[in-house]
Amino acid sequence: MIQDVYQSKEIANQYHADRLSSGFRRYKHWMECYYLKKYIDTLNEPILDVGCGTGRITEYLLELGFKPTATDDSAAMLDVFNKRLGKQKKIKTICTDITRLPFPDKKFATVITIRVIWHLPHQKIKKALHELSRVSSDSLVFDITNRQYSESLLGKILLGIFSLRGMPRNSIYSQESEVSDILKKHKFVLHSKSNLESIPHLWLNLWPTAQIPLSLFKTARLADKLFRFILPPQRQLLFYTRVK
Repeated sequence: MIQDVYQSKEIANQYHADRLSSGFRRYKHWMECYYLKKYIDTLNEPILDVGCGTGRITEYLLELGFKPTATDDSAAMLDVFNKRLGKQKKIKTICTDITRLPFPDKKFATVITIRVIWHLPHQKIKKALHELSRVSSDSLVFDITNRQYSESLLGKILLGIFSLRGMPRNSIYSQESEVSDILKKHKFVLHSKSNLESIPHLWLNLWPTAQIPLSLFKTARLADKLFRFILPPQRQLLFYTRVK
C-alpha cells in the first residue's frame, strides 16, 4: 500500500525534491497554492495540516502568514519536515493516523489536507472525513481525484498510457456528491469547488525546473479549462464550511 512506502527513510529523504522535480509537478503545486490563496480570506486560525509530508503545503501556509499545526502518519516524513521547517519556524508536528486524530472536537478552525484522501483505501476515506470534520469548527479544504475523469473514455486512455509507462495508478477516485453526502451528516456543506489539472502537461518538463516562467503555468491552466469541454478534471480542490 502506498502509505507504507512513505514510512521509508530513503523515500522520505528524496520525497520533497521529487514533488517539485519537473515542470508538470511544479505546475500541480502552483495550482494548489493558487486556489489556497484565493481562499485566504475565509481561512481562520488555528489551522491543522493533515498529511503534511515533508512540509510542502505547510511551508506555503507559513508564507501566507499562518502558523499551522502539522500531522503525518510517517515518522520518517516528519523527521525531514522538522529538519527543513520545524525547528526554524517552531511548528508543532505530531505523528498520527488521519483516522485517529488526537485532538478534541472542534480544536481547529480550519483543517487542510492535500494529496492525502485519494491515497487512502475506500474503507478509510469515510473514517478520515469523519475525523477531519470532528476536529474542525469552521472549514475543511482537501482534494479528491475525480471519478468522472477515470470513467471517461479519454481519461481511461490517458490512465492506460501512464500505466504502460510504469507509472503507478494509486489514486482512489471519488465523486464530489459522495463526499458531500458524507460530510452533510457532520453539518458541513460545499462552499466552493476548484478544478485542478485535467491533462498531463508533460511539455512543461522541457524547461529547467528552476526557470519556468509563471506565464507557462497560466497557459497550462487555460489549456485545462479548454480541455474540460471533452475531459473532466482529474483532481478537484473542495472547500467545505460548517453549518452554524
